[in-house]
Amino acid sequence: MSDSELIRSYPHPVLRPDSDDFVGTVFKIDWDEPKELPNAKYEFVFTVTNTCKEIRDLIAEGKAVYMLRFVCKTTLSRQTFTFSEDVCRIQLSLPDFLNDVIITPMIVTLDDIENYSCEAFHPDYRGLDISVCMGDVLAISAPLYFEAP
Repeated sequence: MSDSELIRSYPHPVLRPDSDDFVGTVFKIDWDEPKELPNAKYEFVFTVTNTCKEIRDLIAEGKAVYMLRFVCKTTLSRQTFTFSEDVCRIQLSLPDFLNDVIITPMIVTLDDIENYSCEAFHPDYRGLDISVCMGDVLAISAPLYFEAP
């Protein structure tokens, strides 16, 4: 499944760019240009903007986490990092990543959630009995691109 298919194929409302599943809320990840460190590593600093109160509450309760999925098209290396703070530092080994690297930011559940709802849901979803399962995506941000030398 390609990243573009991943972004479109959810059976429940997902906070994401170019979708009206949520109204008036934002989930995005900003980042500083990666720094090259000794010992053949990169250091990334990511900053989260998440304006959905219900999803922030799930993260604070330990029922969901932010997740960054790194995929290198050249080496086929894939790594996933999870965190629950609004700022995250990550170090990656240089040999694992060359040329085009796609970073997909998401928020995923750590537990099954019955009767999942948010005030920000599009009116079409209000009143529905929505269940999400452990590992389901609650939000996805625009992908980030990194050119590893």
